[in-house]
Amino acid sequence: LSVRTPVEGTVTGLPIAAGVNVQTGELLGQLDNPLSDHQHLDNLLTLKDAADSTAGAIINEQGVLNEQRSSLVTRAEEHATAVSERLNHQIIEAEHLLSVRQLALDQANTEASRARQLRDLGVVASADFEKLLSTQRIAAQELAGQQAELESVRSQALAASHGVLTEPGTSSDVSYSQQRADEISIKLAENQRTLVTSRAQAVEAEIAIKAESERSNLMHHASLPSPIDGLVWKINAVNGEHAAAGDTILSLVDCKRQFILAQIPQNRLPDIAVHKTARFRLAGENSERTGTVLTVSGSTLRETELKLAALPPENANKKLALVLIGLDPLPS
Repeated sequence: LSVRTPVEGTVTGLPIAAGVNVQTGELLGQLDNPLSDHQHLDNLLTLKDAADSTAGAIINEQGVLNEQRSSLVTRAEEHATAVSERLNHQIIEAEHLLSVRQLALDQANTEASRARQLRDLGVVASADFEKLLSTQRIAAQELAGQQAELESVRSQALAASHGVLTEPGTSSDVSYSQQRADEISIKLAENQRTLVTSRAQAVEAEIAIKAESERSNLMHHASLPSPIDGLVWKINAVNGEHAAAGDTILSLVDCKRQFILAQIPQNRLPDIAVHKTARFRLAGENSERTGTVLTVSGSTLRETELKLAALPPENANKKLALVLIGLDPLPS
């Protein structure tokens, strides 16, 4: 079995020499790559910091805006209260003026009636009588105007009691403070959406940072544990050597397991499947044995000669394939 490097790096901690027995999980060596790229991790950290900063700034701004809105709402309520009180005073004043106008009209009616009798008797001249009639008509018109003024003030007071300020000379039915409070409420809603987005980005970046940190650590450092109980057969690297990802560092042999190499004609390869049971009989034996097909190769793989007790004989005249079969234990 070949132990390969999962990442690029400098090899350290290798066994001193071949022939050492190792146990499953025993550390065979390790790889360190101080030059591994952390740019993506740095970018994620920057993104998370930016999202956290944005969220923090928005929270601070939300606090300031809430205080401003509270102050403006208080001012708007005070303004509405002041307007309502002023309109109530105007109603009282208008009612008093209406009473005055009514008295003036009553007096004008009385004087006009008396002057009509005196004119009939020839005591009052017609010109003076017409003057009194004009005064009567003016008083009636002033009374009607004051009545309309009273109704207008009452309408404004009723609207003000419902929060609608319809003051003369203004272009809006709300006060400046209320208008600013409404604008701040809209700004708070926009900030809340941005805050939710920033927090979501921060959470997403944090998850990505965790995953990228694990990946970065694996790229920066890797351990090479023994996958089996066996013997170190060959060491292909030395301590301090730089290895690329996928390089073979050392080879192990499972001394407790037997296997054979069998050569078969290549036209029989379709009948063979990896991990399937193979049945065979060794020369000089009468009983049939079984095993598991581990690998199938199109050549005899002469680079494995040093690891094998024997190899099948070469036959240059036939196209043969090499099958590695792990032997099943013999029944006791």
